[in-house]
Amino acid sequence: MAEQNIARANIPPKVTIITGDTLKVIPTLQGMFDFAFIDAEKTEYFQYLKLAEGKLQKGSVILADNAGAFADQMTDYLDYVRNSDKYRSRYVKVGNDGVEISVKL
Repeated sequence: MAEQNIARANIPPKVTIITGDTLKVIPTLQGMFDFAFIDAEKTEYFQYLKLAEGKLQKGSVILADNAGAFADQMTDYLDYVRNSDKYRSRYVKVGNDGVEISVKL
């Protein structure tokens, strides 16, 4: 769906879409990243972040979807970004749910 939206926008893509098992794909990614959007298996959010953490630079933004409706399934992730002193993080309510927006310090 994302690929179709990018093609329909008729602009040069600035986003690379990578598909596959996230826990296997993240370690293969090269370079540093300014932004990460996490919207997958909620109980694995913390694992995704830990795998990507070395690829995030100071000021990188991590947006974790469904941080309201599924907060009970991502407590390790939420506790880490809110209390580790590695991120400045806050919850933003969106409709009946919300997102956790974290900035790497």
